[in-house]
Amino acid sequence: MTYNTTWTSAGASWQPAGDYLLDWDLTGADGATTLASATGTETIGVTVSTPTNGRCDAFTLQDGQLYSNDVSQPTISEIAFDTPVSDVNFQLIDVDAGCNWDDQVTVLAYDADGNLVEVDFAPIAAVQSVSGNTIEGEAGLDDTGITVSVAGPIIKLVIIHGNGPDAATSGHIKVSDLGFSAAEMPDGIVEGTEGDDVIDLGYDGDPEGDRVDAGDALLPGEAGDDDIVQAGGGDDLVRAGAGDDEVTAGEGHDTVFGGSGDDRVWGEDGNDVIYGDTGGAAPETTLRESFNWEGVTDPQIDSSFTQDTGSVTVSYTRLGDTGTHFSEPGSDPVNGDGIDTGGETLDTDSTLHSETGGMCGTGTFQWAFSAPVENVEFNVNDLDGDGVVTIRAYDAEGNEIPVTLAAGTGITLSDAGGAAGANTASANGGYAGSDSDGYNLQVSIAGPVAQIALEHSQDGPGNSGINVTDLYFDVTVPDTGAEDGDDALFGADGDDVIYGEGGEDYINGGAGADTMSGGDDRDWFGGVGLGDQIDGGEGGEDWDTLDLTGSTSPGGSLNVTYTTEDRESGFVTYRDADGTETGTLDFQNIEQVVPCFTPGTLIATPKGEVPVERLRVGDRVITRDNGIQEIKWVGVRPVGFAELARAQHLSPIHIRAGALGNGLPERDMLLSPNHRVLVANDRTSLYFDEREVLAAAKHL
Repeated sequence: MTYNTTWTSAGASWQPAGDYLLDWDLTGADGATTLASATGTETIGVTVSTPTNGRCDAFTLQDGQLYSNDVSQPTISEIAFDTPVSDVNFQLIDVDAGCNWDDQVTVLAYDADGNLVEVDFAPIAAVQSVSGNTIEGEAGLDDTGITVSVAGPIIKLVIIHGNGPDAATSGHIKVSDLGFSAAEMPDGIVEGTEGDDVIDLGYDGDPEGDRVDAGDALLPGEAGDDDIVQAGGGDDLVRAGAGDDEVTAGEGHDTVFGGSGDDRVWGEDGNDVIYGDTGGAAPETTLRESFNWEGVTDPQIDSSFTQDTGSVTVSYTRLGDTGTHFSEPGSDPVNGDGIDTGGETLDTDSTLHSETGGMCGTGTFQWAFSAPVENVEFNVNDLDGDGVVTIRAYDAEGNEIPVTLAAGTGITLSDAGGAAGANTASANGGYAGSDSDGYNLQVSIAGPVAQIALEHSQDGPGNSGINVTDLYFDVTVPDTGAEDGDDALFGADGDDVIYGEGGEDYINGGAGADTMSGGDDRDWFGGVGLGDQIDGGEGGEDWDTLDLTGSTSPGGSLNVTYTTEDRESGFVTYRDADGTETGTLDFQNIEQVVPCFTPGTLIATPKGEVPVERLRVGDRVITRDNGIQEIKWVGVRPVGFAELARAQHLSPIHIRAGALGNGLPERDMLLSPNHRVLVANDRTSLYFDEREVLAAAKHL
């Protein structure tokens, strides 16, 4: 939506865009108001605050715009939204400088957690300069606007107008009306991409902002850390963590850790590895995270700030600033050689820039981690001239620990004392580009690391400016998967590997030659077939069930052979309709096979209908496709009231006469839940492109 209010920007008209318009003529320079969307169907509350500074200056309303002029102390306008907004856009007009004035405007945008959000200025005039979130005038500019854009989502916008360093007072600036839209709100589903995603506590790629184990469950039936994850295509790694999660891995060869809670996991296409719980000793708690300079402001670089990287917070502080030294957010091209980003794309213009400006200039910077991290990696680019950098690292007890430095040909390494090994890099003179290999210093710290300090100085006449890249590190996340869950795990297509682990799990291998392990407690294996390897496990309250229902080919048969005296291990031999062996299924630690029919079910035989419980191996029955066939195997398992009360999913299914069509079945039937029933009608042709399909009784 574009509004009719227009301003002139470099000779062209400009209009704020978005579903909402903050019109200063309607809202005024102070106070609260409720804005309606362009369609009039939604509203957002906005509060504007423009306090006076120490000299009684403030933003005012003039000609339909916010106006600030001739200030020697900053004036501030704060705009707060009662719900997150996105795509904020407005213009700053007449940001320039003259012989006795210098405009400087800083725009800060914050998300709901108080984190700074990136702000973009465009187009920048030749007489303007931008550093981070600040734009400054360098020469006169006649009433021209620059567009400020914030993708968001944000809940607060702060505009600060002050005088720049080249004059005692500012000139005048104006702020246009604002356009924006309501931010996409979480939909309760953590969505992956079509690429190879790592979806865990640190994953922030969901378009609506949903996270794993963020306590943000909002769909009916979900609460707290109950996550719904749709990984999408690609070879994904999913760690669902705490809560009763539902994970759909999608296409590709995926690895899924359900974590604690009663989880449901569908592997779908591809050769997947599925863990119902935490995955035992698998390194599911190691995350690669990063500390970024993008969006950090000049005032923050010169003082301190805290950044949440997903699992830890990193507190940055400029400890020292002596002599001719200065620091600021950098934007020079980055040399990221040797940095393991863990799949994240390295930001090529996100740096801390430190410049000494003379032998008396020194800057000291510190990073403190809220919990120890490991395998820290970053680069110090452009260490040329007579620059010197010393890096020290400390553990949680304050003990200095070793750092590993790898230097380009223009740098010499030395040991300045402390932990063993070189910790100081000195430039050999000369200059090159910011991303040169010769003046690049690679820093690696195995850790565990609680704190890092970097000192930048100069030991000769050659001025030194360095750029410190984003920092990358491993975080060990506390184990949230200590309790066993009663999981439902579905392999679907492909040769899958499925681990139920602790709890009473339902494991369905689906198509393909699958390897299934139930782990501790009472597990149920279904959707099995030839080529599968099944281990029920022995720990906990052990009674594992192998359901062979529907595992034969049409008209085929199977035979179970036990290989141990306790009849818990053996193999299943499959034959096709011609009696030719087609393959086997191997099993171990399986206590019982669930019955396909319940007592009383009548089976057609050449001698008439016979209750299923009376049939024995060698008896003959009438089959639909292959006439009279001899029974090769009979399995029986009693299921008592107490067990059914604990595991209601084992309860038999009652199908009444006529429930499946005219006269079908002819009489009431009582079947086990997974018994397959032949369904043949127009709907099966529509839905499955097959006239006849076998459906589990529980699905009818």
